[in-house]
Amino acid sequence: MYRIAVLLPNNLGDVFMALPVLSGLKDKYRGSHITFFVEDGFECGLEQNSACDVIFKFPRKQIRDSARGNDWGEGLAELHDMVDKLRKERFDYVVNLAQHPYVSYIVTLIEGRLTHGAVMLREGNIALNDMWSQYLYSIPFARSFNRLHATDVFKRIANVCGPVKSSMTLTDDEIYNAGNYLSGKGCLKSSKIIIFQPGAAFQSKRWLAENFIELGKMLICDGCSIVITGAPSETGTASEISAALNDNCYSAAGELTFRETVALASLCYCCVTGDTALMHAAAALKKKVIAIFGSTSPVETGPYGAGHTVIAGQCSRRPCFCSECESRQCMKSVLPETVYHAINGTLTASNHCGCDIYETGFDCNGDYKIQPVAGTAGNYYNPAGAEITYRSFTDSVSSDAADHESLLLYRRQSQCVVDVILKMESELTHYIDNETPDSVRSFETIKQELATIKGIGEFWTALLNIRLNSAALLDFRKGIVESRDICRRTRLQIAHAVKI
Repeated sequence: MYRIAVLLPNNLGDVFMALPVLSGLKDKYRGSHITFFVEDGFECGLEQNSACDVIFKFPRKQIRDSARGNDWGEGLAELHDMVDKLRKERFDYVVNLAQHPYVSYIVTLIEGRLTHGAVMLREGNIALNDMWSQYLYSIPFARSFNRLHATDVFKRIANVCGPVKSSMTLTDDEIYNAGNYLSGKGCLKSSKIIIFQPGAAFQSKRWLAENFIELGKMLICDGCSIVITGAPSETGTASEISAALNDNCYSAAGELTFRETVALASLCYCCVTGDTALMHAAAALKKKVIAIFGSTSPVETGPYGAGHTVIAGQCSRRPCFCSECESRQCMKSVLPETVYHAINGTLTASNHCGCDIYETGFDCNGDYKIQPVAGTAGNYYNPAGAEITYRSFTDSVSSDAADHESLLLYRRQSQCVVDVILKMESELTHYIDNETPDSVRSFETIKQELATIKGIGEFWTALLNIRLNSAALLDFRKGIVESRDICRRTRLQIAHAVKI
């Protein structure tokens, strides 16, 4: 039996985005046994999932608090026992989708036969040995040169290609209990139920409460029932909305577990939310999602599936990925009338003012895409640049159109990067042949020239640095040889992508 471990203890949203990876691995390795390593409290999306055989819950906060206190020895002993239990599983394949450095330690210690994702080398540095993990870590340095959803990058790290299922499984009892909960609130299951999720992890991802109120009034006039969901910390906003709407509006905020909230969503017509875990869960249930995006990118973390609507507020800085924003221009630009028409399928050129509208789907490669429906649909990624970086990691070509002028610009920028890397290689070769310390100093000086190359050069520089950081540390000469090989491999990859 092929034993697989998938590690992603980050947060609920990331766990939901990894569900297609589990399905893909289960289909690819028939009869395999899959363990998912997840932080305690984030496992609800994995429960009842037929592609996940074992949920290994990691009590991170408990171990952290023990290790920091007077009983730190107990915390370390608990961590040791946990790692030892994983090691004894003798995993054939370990897939680390996390980007937290501490997870790379755990990955190394469990000693899987084959590992993709970040690992901690015994020499003391973190290494990314598979190409798609290197791609994932490069994205934040040059986001406009990525067109792939996080799920599709996760799939590639796990070596799962093409269309795969994204699903969350609820039991009949969970759905039945959700129905009883709604009945107890006075909400009839036969009514057209719209879920409002006004809360989000960051202020910049929250649509304004007054907008939910105005939208709710319009929907209630149409005979809809509104159910407001949220964590205990979000009950204030939920109460404000429900008090303003009165009849046919019911607040469940703070009253249910997240999984019970998802069961409510399974009974709704659609879910109106920002970039939240509930958005990902509803999409995994294949419920219609109206996702309102502000500071984050729907290209990277939109509702994964076909037929969802993304409403993106316009701002010259988007996506800024700020957690707090004084102006909240992007969220304020999304009007209640626009969301109302998106729910009813009545969007026209005259009622989407101030924002961009997208429909979600998949391309011929099985990759998620957002297709512009209305608005400028401009600045989430550059088609020409994203085409080049995508092509550098695969021989296939994306479906995005790339204008000739942009391709020429990025080709010139890439040529500059290639020229610098070639000089870096030369200095490393000179050291290998002559062991002259000046060559290493020259290498570092030349490397600084990469910081002056903007545009696609920022992506190539990030990629090169990530690879160089994986080189050996303790054996200096070995590290120099590895660094030269990394430079050469990266240079050839860039040249191939832009036909230099």
